[in-house]
Amino acid sequence: MNGVRKRGQAAFSPGLVTSTALPRKKQHVPFSAPTDSAQLQPRGALSSVLSGALARLLPQGFEPLVGPPAGKPIKATGSLIGPGVEFPDPSRSFEENVASLKKSGVPRFPLLTPIERKHETAFANDVEENLEFFLEGARLAAHDEELGTMIFEPDGLKRLYAPYGTAEKPANADERKVRAEANHALHPTATLLARLAFLERLDALAKLPADDPKRTVFVTSGGVAAGKGDMDETVKLQFGGFPFGAMWDSAGESDGLENAWVLQAAQARGLKTVFAYAANEAAEQYIRSLDRGQRTGRFVDVVTFAHSYVEGAKNMRALLESPEYLAAKKAGTATTLAMHMGEYDKRAETDSRFPHYPKARLLGEQGLIDAHDVPQMPEVPVLVASAIATLEAEAARVKERGGDVQGLLTGALGNAEKFARSGLLEKA
Repeated sequence: MNGVRKRGQAAFSPGLVTSTALPRKKQHVPFSAPTDSAQLQPRGALSSVLSGALARLLPQGFEPLVGPPAGKPIKATGSLIGPGVEFPDPSRSFEENVASLKKSGVPRFPLLTPIERKHETAFANDVEENLEFFLEGARLAAHDEELGTMIFEPDGLKRLYAPYGTAEKPANADERKVRAEANHALHPTATLLARLAFLERLDALAKLPADDPKRTVFVTSGGVAAGKGDMDETVKLQFGGFPFGAMWDSAGESDGLENAWVLQAAQARGLKTVFAYAANEAAEQYIRSLDRGQRTGRFVDVVTFAHSYVEGAKNMRALLESPEYLAAKKAGTATTLAMHMGEYDKRAETDSRFPHYPKARLLGEQGLIDAHDVPQMPEVPVLVASAIATLEAEAARVKERGGDVQGLLTGALGNAEKFARSGLLEKA
C-alpha cells in the first residue's frame, strides 16, 4: 500500500467507525457507462488552466514528443496513464494471458517525452524479455504476512525497474529524478505485471474448496490519496478479520476502471468480491498527495489527480448500476463497503496513538452502498485549478527551505503537459 501506517495502527477513530451510518441520500444519479480517457470530450477550460500554470511555473518549454518503437502495441484505452482493461483478459487463465503477452508485447504510450520514452522502453523491453523473472518479483512483492493475504499493488511494482530503486523512499538523487520524470512511463508495464500475478492468484483460489473463506477477493477504490490504503482496519471490524484470499489495491490513477475487470475475473472463477470505496473531499487531498510525493519521489500530476476523483466516482457508480454487479450482488457474490475518510492527521505518521483519519465515517447503510451513495465531484477543470493553487503554494514552501522544486514541478505539473499535445485535451 502507499500509506505510511504501520500494520496494527488504527487508520480511523474506532468510535466513529462503529457509529450509526449516515442517512441514505435519495438524490437521483443518472446512469453512466464506464469511461476511459480516450472517450472523454476535450475540455477547453482545462487546457486554459493547464497552459496558464505551465507558463507561470515551467516557462522553459518542452521537447518534442516521441512515438513508440516500431512494431509495439499502442495504449489506446484506459485512464490517462493506466492501460486498458481489455488485457489481461479477465475470463482467461493466467497461462493463456502470459502466452498472449509474449506474442503481442507490452502496450506503449502513443506519445511521450524523450526521457519518458527512454524509461518506458527500458522497462517494457526488459519485462518482455524476462517475463518470468518479473512475475516472480510481483509474487514476492504481493505477500503480506500481517494481513495473511497477497496484495497486488501496481505502483509498488515500479520498484522492479532498477533505476527507480527498490525502497519506498529514493536512495539517492538519481532515483528521485527517475521517480519524478518517469512515473507515467512506468505505470502501464507495472500495472500489467500486477494484473497477471493477480490472475494467477485467482486461478489458485478457484481450486480451493467451495466453503473456504479465502475464495473472496478484496478490492480498494477511490481517488489519489483519498485514504483507500487505510480501509483494511474498517474491513476487520466489519468482517471480524481479513478473510480474503487476495487483495487488489488499485492505483487512484486507474479511475476505477479496474473494478469491473476484477468483478469479471472473480465471476469467471466462481469467487466472491468485496469492493471498498474511499470517498473524500477531493480538493483537500492534493496536499496529501504532494506530501507523499516529497517522501517517495513519485508525484501524481494535477490532471491525473483530478481524473482519479471525477472519473473514478463516475466509474464506481457505473459499476454499481451495471447488470453484472447487480446480478452478483443478488447472488451474494459481490458487495461494496464505503467510507468518507475525512481529514488526514499527520501526527499518526510518528505517533501510533493517533488515527490517520479521526473523522472517518461509514456511508450508505452501515457502510454498504449503492450507486446513489457515491458522492458527487467537482468538474475536472475546477479540481485541476484547485490542485494547481495547492502546488504553487507548496512549491514556494519547498523553495524557501531549499528543496527540490524542479522535481516537484516536473512530477506534479510538467508530466501533464503532454496530455494536451497527445490530443487528450483540447489546446487553448
